Amino acid sequence: MAVLVVRRDADRIATRIGGIVITAIVVESVLRALNDDESCADVLQRLSAARGAVNSLMAELMEDRIRNHMPRNSKSSEEAADDVIGDRADLSEITPSKNQALNPGPIRLSAHFSISSGHPIPLPGIESSEGEFSLGRTFSILVPLALFLYVPIARPQAGPVEDEHEVQIWTGGGHGTNGSQSSDGVWNLGLRYGLILTKPHGPGFLRGRLEYAIDVVPTFVVIQKQNTAYGVGVNPFAFKWAFDTHGRVVPYFEIGGGTLFTNSQVPAGTSRINFTTSGALGLHFLRSKHNLSTEIRYMHISNAGLATPNPGINTVQLRLGFGRFSQKE
Repeated sequence: MAVLVVRRDADRIATRIGGIVITAIVVESVLRALNDDESCADVLQRLSAARGAVNSLMAELMEDRIRNHMPRNSKSSEEAADDVIGDRADLSEITPSKNQALNPGPIRLSAHFSISSGHPIPLPGIESSEGEFSLGRTFSILVPLALFLYVPIARPQAGPVEDEHEVQIWTGGGHGTNGSQSSDGVWNLGLRYGLILTKPHGPGFLRGRLEYAIDVVPTFVVIQKQNTAYGVGVNPFAFKWAFDTHGRVVPYFEIGGGTLFTNSQVPAGTSRINFTTSGALGLHFLRSKHNLSTEIRYMHISNAGLATPNPGINTVQLRLGFGRFSQKE
């Protein structure tokens, strides 16, 4: 009996702590949504999750109060508590109050189960086993937690939409990979304007949208053994295929090209005018209004025969971006 009491006390303490933690998490989520000026639908979803967590914790406290602190005459502790809880549940189902009619509370799955408390109410003449006791409290934690985890997934995302546009600021850097130019380093900073051309097309996992984009590159640095070249560039075309994932992460691949003008020859002894061709694999991480992107980009720099020799520079770069996709009203 002592072991059973200790186990129940430990279970109550763990459940109480879990309820407080989950309630704090969902309330903080509501405050964050309000501070970020998110839509009413987002805030209401998060408030619903907070309400579920608070109701669950309140039910736990009420049951603990009934079972351990209310005076009893002749019945045992468990019998008296079960009667009070059972009578309260039956009354709430048969004769709802005015407030309940205007604002219905938890959905009843059966006459002996409530989503708000998450506790199975023992049937008359059948005692609750320790397993049922733990299961009810575990469920009372998982219901609001599952609702809280669902909210961010359900919220609208500022992803690519056909006939709308993308604006982004990005920066990237990397190293040469070919022969005598393998020690060369590059760093660039640019601005992008893109237009989503199509609705989702394609079979299966290849289904996605096509985007056309232009990059202006006001800063392009090439670090060579002989010197450091500074330049500017423009990429008049980039074609991006953004996969239609319906989630917060949008993978994509891209090909593009442009022209680079530098104050010294790149590579040394060749030309100050070069052309760039590139391909990239990346991810957009969508937020409610903006997005972050990260990608691995292969870029080839060469003068296309404008000067001899023309060794070119092959580079692999990591690029990071911050931007937004406009959304239809």
